[in-house]
Amino acid sequence: IILSPIAIFSQRVGVNTNSPSGTVEIVGNESNVTALMVENISGTGLDVDIPTPSNNGIGVRIDNAGLGRSLQIFSTNPSSTNEVAYFSNDGLGQTIEVVNNNLTNNQIAFYLKNKGTERGMLIMNSELTNSKATIECYHNGVGRVMNLENTNDNNEATTLNIRNHSTTTNTSLGFALRVRSDAARASYFFNNVGDVNSCGVYARNDSSDGIGVASAGLIASDGGQAGNVAIHAFGEIVGSSKSFMIDHPIDPANKFLKHFSIESDEALLIYRGQAELDEQGRAIVQLKDYQNAIIKNVTYNLTAIGSPTVFYIERELDDQGQFIIAGNKLGAKVNWTIYAQRDDAYFTTYPSKQIIEIEKPDEYKGMYIHPEAHGKSMEHAMDKSDNQSRQLDQR
Repeated sequence: IILSPIAIFSQRVGVNTNSPSGTVEIVGNESNVTALMVENISGTGLDVDIPTPSNNGIGVRIDNAGLGRSLQIFSTNPSSTNEVAYFSNDGLGQTIEVVNNNLTNNQIAFYLKNKGTERGMLIMNSELTNSKATIECYHNGVGRVMNLENTNDNNEATTLNIRNHSTTTNTSLGFALRVRSDAARASYFFNNVGDVNSCGVYARNDSSDGIGVASAGLIASDGGQAGNVAIHAFGEIVGSSKSFMIDHPIDPANKFLKHFSIESDEALLIYRGQAELDEQGRAIVQLKDYQNAIIKNVTYNLTAIGSPTVFYIERELDDQGQFIIAGNKLGAKVNWTIYAQRDDAYFTTYPSKQIIEIEKPDEYKGMYIHPEAHGKSMEHAMDKSDNQSRQLDQR
């Protein structure tokens, strides 16, 4: 029988130490040997029970000056359905706090890996009166605050699913997701799949008068300032209809006024103005420099003001942005409108953007953007992401 040196020091017990700093201190001085091992043969009771009913200090503290793990918990029973580690806190402090104070460390402070079919981590806040965050992350470094990756190519579920069960009617409460940033971008979404159903951001609102995506400029009530936009698209904006809605000018307290955009099979620009014929029966119209720089294939529309007058275009638009209107009555006023094809650097660089008749890919033939409008069921919908999001809501 080999006895390890045990020292008793003022109601303290020390193993391999003559001056224990705690009630029990075990010092391991052999390499590759566990300093403390507790094994419960019966398997029905607690392996280690450390009750601290009135303690305001630390229940268990593990100091590791080496390079290995400070704490490792294994469950070697493959049929076990219990938690590997369970933490419960009836107090006011943190249940789990992970702090990494090494400024030179470039590793992960908290790492969780799950190879099973159930959740790797479940964080639940069931206190109805709680107003604190369920998860709060602080990061003073230059990397990501949180990184979520799903590398399974066959995955059909959402990498991050945020659901708000609140049914409050308070319109200032109940965000499912709120993003705030003091940097240049509050959020960034990127999709590397080039499918017709792929999208960087997908939003759906099932209410009859709701909004899928709402975005405000600097100040929502006055539209912000020049240069500050609510939505900016570097590419095309495509929709089944395009409209704007404002408070009704006659009854703003009770009604909205909705207008639709004029649509064409060309990328058109419209400019208008008013001119007066001089003593020679001519009026020279000078376009603004930016107007002349982005148009081609101009058509003209002339309307007499005050009395019937015959007007015509004496000279079409030249390189200087001028065209001449002539008529048979001196001093006559004329309203002019020109329609022109857009011809700026974007469209000259990407001429395919002006193609209006586009062949559907073979896998989408017989399918529709709005199947119900053509008497078809939702099984013929091209937008499968909408069906997927509905299925996720039912889970």
